[in-house]
Amino acid sequence: MSPRFPLPIAIMIAAATLLAAPWLLSASQAAPAPAPTDPREARVELGRRLFFDPLLSGDRTVSCASCHKPEHAFADTVVISPGVSGRLVCATRPRS
Repeated sequence: MSPRFPLPIAIMIAAATLLAAPWLLSASQAAPAPAPTDPREARVELGRRLFFDPLLSGDRTVSCASCHKPEHAFADTVVISPGVSGRLVCATRPRS
């Protein structure tokens, strides 16, 4: 059985792992920032990295930021967006 860590420690470990592995970043992203010392900063940085990481999608091509654009208040700028495997997704349709 694997050991269970308290959530703040687990988040810090995950953030440190991401910060220590620059080869996981796409070429378009900036160099990794120094590791934050405040656990809240570590959580924010982890969330930021996960939001922009296309490796989390089914085919590793789209990230949350592909549709939820920060420069547009995290909204999509089109009604139908390309999703995983090129499947078109209607942004206004409720998910079932």
